[in-house]
Amino acid sequence: MDMDQEALNESYQALNEFYQRYHADEEVRARIGRGDTSDLSGLNLPPGIELRILEQTADTFYFPMPAPPLDGVLSDEALDSVAGGWAYTGRLGCACIGW
Repeated sequence: MDMDQEALNESYQALNEFYQRYHADEEVRARIGRGDTSDLSGLNLPPGIELRILEQTADTFYFPMPAPPLDGVLSDEALDSVAGGWAYTGRLGCACIGW
């Protein structure tokens, strides 16, 4: 599911525009909350992609877990080639990753 840079930029732009509409328009938020995805039609998601919107609140934090690798295991070399960011262990022992 490779996307060329132009298509990727267009997708990011569409997501940003949706983000702005979502936070500016209470009715958009209400429709999304009811499961109405009509406001997502301009995102042009590739076939087979499902987008779920979870609004984080002051007392709820969502921690998305990436899907496991297709073959189940990455070698140390593969992990080194994709690792980035920084790791932080918070005061409650929560390990956080940042970029």
